[in-house]
Amino acid sequence: MEKFEINNFKAFNSRIAILPTATHKNVLIYGENGAGKTSLYDAMLLAFYHEKLLRPHLSVGAQPEQRANEERDFYNGFNHRTPAGAPSNDFSIKINQTDFKSLNKANYQCFMVSMKDLDYVTHEINDGKVVEKDTINLKQLLEKMNFPSFDVDDYLANHINELLQNVNQSLHDDFIEGFEIGRENVKYDIFIKDDSMNLKESNGLRNVFNEAKINLVVILVLLHSVLLLQAAPADSKHKLLVLDDLVSSLDNSNRLYLARFILSKFTGFQKVLFTHSIGFNNMLYKCIDERGELGLGRYITLGGEFPMYAYYSPFDKND
Repeated sequence: MEKFEINNFKAFNSRIAILPTATHKNVLIYGENGAGKTSLYDAMLLAFYHEKLLRPHLSVGAQPEQRANEERDFYNGFNHRTPAGAPSNDFSIKINQTDFKSLNKANYQCFMVSMKDLDYVTHEINDGKVVEKDTINLKQLLEKMNFPSFDVDDYLANHINELLQNVNQSLHDDFIEGFEIGRENVKYDIFIKDDSMNLKESNGLRNVFNEAKINLVVILVLLHSVLLLQAAPADSKHKLLVLDDLVSSLDNSNRLYLARFILSKFTGFQKVLFTHSIGFNNMLYKCIDERGELGLGRYITLGGEFPMYAYYSPFDKND
């Protein structure tokens, strides 16, 4: 992705362009809450997954005219609006000068994960009551992700053991944690156990383990799934990893470990990382420096009502 451009999209009432280069192909975007990061993330999400996002807004069996109106209403919801609520011109999103609806997404493998994707809790009806299930179910977790289309059942049937092994190895080696995960049942629920504290739980995780540990498990399940799913040869598809504020629920040590993990494990990907944490921003900068890949880099200010800056860094010197 050499250029990502939006105009009149949500928070932004003007044209914004992000211009990675061959030398600085990765993008780190920092901004305070309300600065417009979510709008940029949503624009990328819409660019690569607009058919999936549109589908729930279309009535089953709708006539062409009704379908066209529902589709128009869906897209109009992304237009920038003035404080008075009056809509501006229709938004536009372009990747490498191509409108997002015309983009040949077959050339891309775009994996996107945001903080809200870490919400693993589901609900079921039991004796007429809605019951919350505080269980990480791998099938349900992966089915909702914005990953290139894949058969979740087939993936888990063939890779469940490898996935769990990889996550546990990362917990031990990359994050210096003493707990691990395992498969609880045939429905792909997983348990977390900490032998040093004689703890093991699969349903009711938040009663036993703190949120930071649970979210770390979910993050690693998702990131290791990305690594297993990116099977295409590097020269056939452009691999893109877009992460939005994943570190908010992690403690500082695991934020540093996550920065190192992303930089070391995803060298074949173009990475776009969003964060409102100045600490995580600085950790990434430090990790890049430690790897001898700092280079020159540059800051730009995304102006208007929502000041933000983006730092372009050559995360992967040899890519």
